[in-house]
Amino acid sequence: MGAEAVLGADAVKLRSCLTLFASIDEGDDFFAHALEVLFHGEWDARTVALLAVAQPDATHPGGDN
Repeated sequence: MGAEAVLGADAVKLRSCLTLFASIDEGDDFFAHALEVLFHGEWDARTVALLAVAQPDATHPGGDN
């Protein structure tokens, strides 16, 4: 059962939050692991795009840069 089945529309918010926190997590990759388990490793594309605009020189693992 996926996060969407359990959380419904809130799954979008959860994936966005996990993406944001995974992008700054320098520790044990907890948030990236949660994305892997709950969303098959797919980062939230809109959050990645917003991060790229906010920090154009940064590399975000879930994004295309």
